[in-house]
Amino acid sequence: HLRRSPSHLSCPSHTPSYVLTGGCWFQVAADFAASVNSRVNDIPKSDLILPCACAGEREEDYNRRVAECYVDIVHMDKTLVRGNRWNSLIEVYDLFTRNRQFIHVKKRAASSIMSHLFAQGLVSAEAFLKDGEYRTEIRQRIEKLNGHSSSIVPDERPNPRDFEVVYALIGKPDPGWPLSLPFFSKVHLSQAVTHLELLGFRVSLCHVSEV
Repeated sequence: HLRRSPSHLSCPSHTPSYVLTGGCWFQVAADFAASVNSRVNDIPKSDLILPCACAGEREEDYNRRVAECYVDIVHMDKTLVRGNRWNSLIEVYDLFTRNRQFIHVKKRAASSIMSHLFAQGLVSAEAFLKDGEYRTEIRQRIEKLNGHSSSIVPDERPNPRDFEVVYALIGKPDPGWPLSLPFFSKVHLSQAVTHLELLGFRVSLCHVSEV
């Protein structure tokens, strides 16, 4: 679907058939670009309403502020858990709601940073579904922060349809969002959402305006 563009192509940014990554231009097959855009455009928009982020506010400060303002939201930013089936520590998610929503928050940035966010959402959801020790650790962490929310993390393998993975991206108001995301971010987002849906999870996007 991608091939490196010839070096004499000096102004490829005028056509949507080219993307710039790693200092190189790549030509994108028109049908592939169309299918990626269609897939991203079809991802449900979350019913979750999150407050605006302040200009220059760090992600961790934003997450903490949201959790302090809403009793139904638990702050889990930078919480690392090692389950039984994974050899490395997993960053679970940033915020967790009593409505069983795993919220992953990231400022709009370079494609590689946002792609890492999409992968994080997939890995943590798969661990939650398949690893009992992982769920136990999460339940214990939530118990320390908010005892009521811990009861909705089951001991047994959960029904993934009961849970929703929310990708919340912070950025300036953008009427073209999410199609305005960098192309490779859209590719990785569409792949992550497809895998999450195959696992049975609900997935949605949330745009957080930075003002």
